[in-house]
Amino acid sequence: MIFAPFHKLTRHSSTRDRPLRDTKLKVILMSSRQYCTFLVNDCHFAIEAADVAEVLRAGTLTRVPLASHSILGLLNLRGRIVPVIDLRRRFQFPEADPNRSRTNVVLSMQGEWCSLLVDELLDVVDIDDDRIEHPTAESPEPHLDAVVGIYADESKLVHMLEPQRILQSLVIHRPRGGIV
Repeated sequence: MIFAPFHKLTRHSSTRDRPLRDTKLKVILMSSRQYCTFLVNDCHFAIEAADVAEVLRAGTLTRVPLASHSILGLLNLRGRIVPVIDLRRRFQFPEADPNRSRTNVVLSMQGEWCSLLVDELLDVVDIDDDRIEHPTAESPEPHLDAVVGIYADESKLVHMLEPQRILQSLVIHRPRGGIV
């Protein structure tokens, strides 16, 4: 939040002996948040920086049988087991070049941990809330349901993501008594 002062004390210009008077100024309230920005398939994305616990360059993954296609595997992060979600798969982009290094953006949200595998980490930026355009309706495309807004930067569009929505879509509903 950015606050302008409520009052500015000034002296009358005619004399130095007169008391100070209050001149009210307009209050400016602007709410902004910090976002972690990254690339996936040359598209710009952002998530709130407050959700980011750490960033890792590489890690050994353990594959998970019968997991969602978007879950690349599990990462052992100092004894904490963290599912790794490949955002290329999640958004139905082409597979990444296997020779290219990618980045794990590890998130901690309400005690739940996960890692988003992205192509390239960019920067942490401040974005004013009123600069984010929100969709007027839910996306009918299940792979796009995590996009909750668009920020128009000077040179690009940034897709604002809600990590909880990314996780919700990966839950596999199993039939009662059945094995998937």
